[in-house]
Amino acid sequence: MDGWVNGKIDDTQQAGFTKFLGRYGDGDDHPSKTFFVPSDAEELVFEFDFYEIDSWESDSQNGPDCIFGVFGGSNKIHLGAFNSTDEREDSGEVEGIRWQRVSLNPPEHLGFGGGSDANRDQKHRVTAYVPPEYYRSGEIELQLLYTLTDGIRDESAGFDNVKITARYDCGCVPSKDIVYEDFEDGLPMGWFNGMVDGDSNSCFTKFLGRFDNSTENPYKVYPVPAGADRVVLELDFYEIDSWDGETNDEGPDCFYAYIGEDRTKLDFGIFSSVVDEGLEVGSEGGISWMRESTQGPYHCGFRGDGDEFKDQKHHISITIPNKYFQNGFLPVELESILTGLKNEESSGIDNVRLTAFYDCGCAEPRPIILDSFENGLATGWTNGKVASSPGTVFTSFLGPYTVEDDGVYPEKVFAVPTDPDFVMIEFDFYEIDHWQNGGDTVFMNVDGERITFGSFRSLQHEGRSSGVTTNGISWERNTPNAESHIAFENNGNNNKDQVHHISVRVPKTFFNDGEIGIMFGVIFDSFQNTEKAGFDNIFLTGHYDCVSSSCTVLDFEEDGVGSPLRHGDKAINSWNAQYGLTIMASGGGDPTIFNSYEVGPNMLDGDHDLGSPNEGCRTPGPGVGTGGAPGKPGENCDPLNNILVLQEPGKTRPDDNSAGGVLSFVFAFNVTVEYIKLLDIDYGNQDHMECTSPGGEHHIINFEGLGKNSVLQVPINLEVSSCDLYLAGSGAVAELGICFDNDVLDILENPGCNVIEHRFGSQCNLGNWGTENVFIRSSNLNKQEVYFQIRNDFDFTIMPIDVWFLNPNTGPYDSPHNCWMRNTVTQGGFLDHHFTARCENGWATLHMIAGSDSANQNYEHQVDVFKPYCQAGVDFPDFDPSGHCYFELRLPCGCDQGRRLTAQELPTLSGGMPEVDDDCVEASKAVDLYRVPVDNCATYDHDDDIQILSQDGEEITFTVAPDCAAEWYATDFIATGGELQCVKSTKCGVPDTHTAMCVDGAAVVDIYAYGNKFRQEDGSQLMVPKACHGGDGGSRVCHFRYVLKCSPSKCETDSSRLKGMDSLDEKIENPTLFQSMKGVLGWAI
Repeated sequence: MDGWVNGKIDDTQQAGFTKFLGRYGDGDDHPSKTFFVPSDAEELVFEFDFYEIDSWESDSQNGPDCIFGVFGGSNKIHLGAFNSTDEREDSGEVEGIRWQRVSLNPPEHLGFGGGSDANRDQKHRVTAYVPPEYYRSGEIELQLLYTLTDGIRDESAGFDNVKITARYDCGCVPSKDIVYEDFEDGLPMGWFNGMVDGDSNSCFTKFLGRFDNSTENPYKVYPVPAGADRVVLELDFYEIDSWDGETNDEGPDCFYAYIGEDRTKLDFGIFSSVVDEGLEVGSEGGISWMRESTQGPYHCGFRGDGDEFKDQKHHISITIPNKYFQNGFLPVELESILTGLKNEESSGIDNVRLTAFYDCGCAEPRPIILDSFENGLATGWTNGKVASSPGTVFTSFLGPYTVEDDGVYPEKVFAVPTDPDFVMIEFDFYEIDHWQNGGDTVFMNVDGERITFGSFRSLQHEGRSSGVTTNGISWERNTPNAESHIAFENNGNNNKDQVHHISVRVPKTFFNDGEIGIMFGVIFDSFQNTEKAGFDNIFLTGHYDCVSSSCTVLDFEEDGVGSPLRHGDKAINSWNAQYGLTIMASGGGDPTIFNSYEVGPNMLDGDHDLGSPNEGCRTPGPGVGTGGAPGKPGENCDPLNNILVLQEPGKTRPDDNSAGGVLSFVFAFNVTVEYIKLLDIDYGNQDHMECTSPGGEHHIINFEGLGKNSVLQVPINLEVSSCDLYLAGSGAVAELGICFDNDVLDILENPGCNVIEHRFGSQCNLGNWGTENVFIRSSNLNKQEVYFQIRNDFDFTIMPIDVWFLNPNTGPYDSPHNCWMRNTVTQGGFLDHHFTARCENGWATLHMIAGSDSANQNYEHQVDVFKPYCQAGVDFPDFDPSGHCYFELRLPCGCDQGRRLTAQELPTLSGGMPEVDDDCVEASKAVDLYRVPVDNCATYDHDDDIQILSQDGEEITFTVAPDCAAEWYATDFIATGGELQCVKSTKCGVPDTHTAMCVDGAAVVDIYAYGNKFRQEDGSQLMVPKACHGGDGGSRVCHFRYVLKCSPSKCETDSSRLKGMDSLDEKIENPTLFQSMKGVLGWAI
């Protein structure tokens, strides 16, 4: 009772009460106490329990019975009026003091009066947040006031667990644990309709439950700290015994949650004791959730006398925005819809964890929806259908779609939150049976924006591909495994299947309205019903732009240019060009990338101390060690993926050096190191960091390890030029957080004269080309061109080599790429040529294919390579990954002798059309169309039947009037969006109107005419794209090619853009001048 005025203790030890301050009734003096507090604190938090004992009355006749608080010099703050009913929660603000009150139990007999319902007791938790003006003197008085109309025999008040916390502004704290309840010590305060059960002879510990069709829904109101941006509620849901799924006579058996005062309903699905419900995500009212089965149906406890009485555990994570707890309280109610009693089926809740998250500049990715079709339904899909092949990777999926479904494509509109910066759409595309390259293609529409993922062939491993649409949707397709027989038609080599994983990044402009419309489509260039398409595991997530303008986190997943790092890669200069960082090692081998999920061959012979997650986590991983176990200070339950180790000498596989050593992080610029995250740091090793400031001062940062497989984050927060990590034994670096000032950012954004080599997920087996083997000789300061040489530094002769890059000449007659080839380049020799490449955004990209046409050479590189659009007379063969390697390097443009690029930015030409008069526009239509001979057609009386209607620089619209002597006429061109189209017509002289996309200022149109009038001079067969005809062809065909300029030449104002051409009106003397466009159409010719 030290310091309490009018204080007294009730120690009668009633059933529901321990010792407390009280009891106080009508006529008693109020208790108070003055506390000495730090005057520099940003805020004081007062917490105490108020006991409402016996017959409190809130009516005006016998009451109202109330409590008040006085904090410092404040007026009385009314904390509520009370009676024998449940007051649940309340909150408010008075004179800058915020307060909240929440009931800890329903009204019940806990002690003292007992008897009638009027004498029921209730416990309440009161929290008040007091600003500094109330305690600037370093003192504050707390007064606990009440108004009662009777003595303590009828009604009384008690106070307990008084706690004061001084808070300081230490910056933004990303998260704060609110509560964790595992029910091992009984029912925690605050649960209504709660009970605790367990089965000591089972895998169930104590938990909240069991609930059946006769029990009331459990609910609780949680207090939430002020300022939280969102909270995450996690719990384990136990599906116990005979849940009946959707059985008509006994189901459906379901599990729901109701969140907030308005009871927003979350439907977690229908459950069956014989079905593994797997993973499911969903959203409602801005709340997103994920439910994952942690183990399939098995006998865990309670009844176990049949398959229908199997149990299943599910982990549920719910992300709740702050609109649901703006008053400081979060009501949560849980409901099990069951048809039976506990002896047949029941539910349980366990390991309830509530965490508050604060907006410190970035949010985690947010699951939106997963369509896995495992329930056999295509819910919400127009033209949706579901098929499966049990026992294969083709589980239930959307499809199959065949040539008979042409134009009847599946589509669905998804509701998405509007606050993410972009949405990722991920799905698996199943290429089933006999796909034929050249015409069998897959595409997707996102709100009308068409994305084509390429053409496919059942006998070809398509590997990796990527692209971006004109409106900013980017995509990537990965094919991890080669073609093989999986399911459906397995009778022949042509009927092989492939699974492709596709990721599509959709910018915010597509879902500002809260919706994204998706359609999948396939185009089969065959009328056989042997090829099929399926789509599965469609997963939408909202992402937030977590890239700070001045900070980054090195997590060792990618190098500085975004190429993935692999298990065993050396990481000395991986971030040098981008961040000026060099990583060095002493006392062991090289700094090496270690995949923490790839701990050793076959997961048996490896360093499991470096595994992540820990084997004991809810989602277990390969990590072994008590330091990383769940609930430990070094808990290792979030996958770390790649980490950085000091390689142990003599080991053939990646591993950390058991004898320790030093990892040095040396920066070319002054940076602020915010923190370093470490893995597997043992106790008592005296490991530490030594950092050197720009002025030469040395700082030693000591830290204590947390044991085997533990994760430890060490704050640094120093401006440094270098940091050394001293390891006395094993250990690894999982992350390094660094920040740059504005001057350094300017240098980093203009990285100077460093050549950067692209790293692929699948590397050439011969290694990299080497940035030191590309020599920049000069570069004009307007960043438009770079002049360079290339050297072969391999210890063997390359036979042959193909080189290409953007053509510095951009006139209408110039090919997009300049291409060069040599049959032989000797060891250590320079390619006998100096090259000039065009730059884009300060860089030029150099592409090279090197290898051997001989079967004796061991070249191999499993990547996709797109053919260049070369100048006339040069046509590279398709890339053969079994005998060649592909190299890609970025060359900086406009660099001086220092590290940074010139700051001078010369004005560039606008891509738009200048304002022009109608006379020059009309005059241009007659002269901006060129016919280019491409075959040996013997028909000389064919008139040009193509006319330009409009030119806008990006697209060109034209008409084609078929020759009446033709039995059919086909027009082949690249349409808007980049898709190759071939439109066939049998109309005589009736013009068809088309719009083509422009490539480097021009569009190419190919016309194929079939009939007795048309033939080749030598009687040869002319190849026609399959998309352009239905089987006719042969020698009665002619091919006419036209090049259409996309900007009106008569309105041209900048003659310098013509690169020396005297006039656009001149006729083309070289008949193959435009053959450089062949690469655009080559796959179809």
